[in-house]
Amino acid sequence: MGWTILNVRLLIVPSQRFFTNQILTYLQNFSLVILPLFLEPPQIEGPLVSVQVSFFNRGGLAIGIWLSHKVLDGASLTTFIKSWAAICRRDPGHLFSPDLNVASSLFPPLQFPLEVVKLPYQNRNVIKRTFVFHSSKIAELKAKAASERVSPPSRVEAVMALIWKCAVTASRSNTRTFKPFALYQPVNLRKRIISENSMGNLFRMLVAQIGDEEIQLPILVDQLKTKLREATKLFEEKIQGDEASSSIFGFHKEVGELHLKGDDIDVYFFASWCKFPLCEVDFGWGKPCWVSIPLGAVKNCVVLLDTEEGEGIEAWVTLREEDMALFEHDQELLKFASVSCSPLA
Repeated sequence: MGWTILNVRLLIVPSQRFFTNQILTYLQNFSLVILPLFLEPPQIEGPLVSVQVSFFNRGGLAIGIWLSHKVLDGASLTTFIKSWAAICRRDPGHLFSPDLNVASSLFPPLQFPLEVVKLPYQNRNVIKRTFVFHSSKIAELKAKAASERVSPPSRVEAVMALIWKCAVTASRSNTRTFKPFALYQPVNLRKRIISENSMGNLFRMLVAQIGDEEIQLPILVDQLKTKLREATKLFEEKIQGDEASSSIFGFHKEVGELHLKGDDIDVYFFASWCKFPLCEVDFGWGKPCWVSIPLGAVKNCVVLLDTEEGEGIEAWVTLREEDMALFEHDQELLKFASVSCSPLA
C-alpha cells in the first residue's frame, strides 16, 4: 500500500543563457518519466537505486534519481544526495555520518495481519499543474488563515489548507455532492524525536478529515495543527515503550481504510519536501536551477517544494481533468498563487 518509489530530478546549467531549445524541450516534457515511477507490489524488482544523467549539447545536465521507498524516505534520500555531491566535490567537511541503527532499534520487524490495499497508481484523465506561492503572498495567506481560535500557521500549513480547500470546492462543484473529505501527509519523525541523520523510513502519516459541512480556511488549518499535535503526542508516548511499530502501523492502516471507502469520500495526498535542501546540492558544477519530484498520473496528489529563493513554495498538483478545470481558475487560489507555465517559473 502506498508510494513505492522516490523520484527526484535536478537540472544544472551554467547560466540562463545556456537554455537551448534542447533543454527547454526537456523541461516542457517534465511530466514524462523515463525511469519507472509507480510499480504495483509485489511486482517491484530490479535495483534499489537507479541514476540517469542527461547531458545537453551546449552545456548543462539533468540528473534523475530513482530509489525504492522500501529502503529510504525523502529525508534519507536528501542526506544521500548531499553526501554524494560532497564526495564529487572532494569536500569531506560536508559529508554526513548516517545513523543506520536507529530505525531498526525503534521499529524492529513485526508480523502484522495486514491486508494489502491496492491503490490507483495510475489514473486516466488526470491533469498536472504547477503553482508558485511567493513569500509575500504566503505572508498574506498566513494572516488570512489565522483566527482567534487558530494560531498563525506555518507557510506549509497555510498553502496546504488553501490547496485542499480549493480542490474540494472543485470536486464538490463537479459531483454536486457534499461528501466528506480527508487528507493524509507523511510527517518526518527526525526533527521531533530522533537524529536528523537517521536513515530509513522514519515517518508516520498525519490524517485529517472533515465532514460534509461548508469548509473555511481557518477550520482546515485547525484540523492540520490539531492532528499533528495529537499524533506527535501519541507517538512520543508510544516510543518510550515497545509500541512504536504498532503506532506507525496504526497510522498507515487508517490511510488504507480511507481508500477502501471508495467514492464515499474524497481523499487527498500531500507531501512537503520544503526545508529539504535539494536546491543547495552542488556536484561541482554549481547548484541546480530546477528541482522536481515527478508525480505520475495519480489523482488528488500534491507535492510542495521550496522555490529557489527559499521562502516561497512551488506546488505540484494532480487532479481529475474536470476538477483541475475549476481549480486552476479558482479566484481565491489565484489571489495567492500563480500558475507556472514553465517549470522554471
